[in-house]
Amino acid sequence: MYYRLTDPINNQEIAAWEFVSENRKETLINIVSLTTHANAPVNYVRCKGLNPEKNYCCAEQKTVYSGSALMSVGIPVKIIPGEYHAWQMHLTESV
Repeated sequence: MYYRLTDPINNQEIAAWEFVSENRKETLINIVSLTTHANAPVNYVRCKGLNPEKNYCCAEQKTVYSGSALMSVGIPVKIIPGEYHAWQMHLTESV
């Protein structure tokens, strides 16, 4: 399933979208920074379509997030100087 996580009309800081597997065990989150600011605030991207009862692991960062936290609080977006920097986060359901 595909989800647009940000509204390009109301959020001109970042663009974010997500692909979730049909069984909701994997997700790929894509984020692109659109503008750069001095002393930039931390933006959070809230996921959609995950199982709130499960935990999700990011192997690259060696972190585990709960599905409910990912959908209610979100993931902090990395602050990278410059415009149009992109990054991805691949999460899998932890056992």
